[in-house]
Amino acid sequence: MIHSGGPVWTTTRASFVPPADSMNKKGASMHYIIQILAAILVGTAIGAILGPRNKVLFVGSAVAIALGLVAIFTVSWVVLAIGTAVFLVVQGMQRAHA
Repeated sequence: MIHSGGPVWTTTRASFVPPADSMNKKGASMHYIIQILAAILVGTAIGAILGPRNKVLFVGSAVAIALGLVAIFTVSWVVLAIGTAVFLVVQGMQRAHA
């Protein structure tokens, strides 16, 4: 078969199917995004703990830190979403009582 100068996979597969390597690279970049967002959650929750003391804020921020750390190591967006929701609810409760 004469090669047309393009990538080999375009001549052997259907044009709408990308090579497996590019799919893995896209999946890996999503892992980094989840880890960065989890690190932002952890940092923000640590900042909330270091601020004025409030028992609800302290407990909620500690839970958000724990879930953020779990999300960093497991790369789970569900855990990240739950941690973010807990942190935002706690922030809302803390602001409402002030």
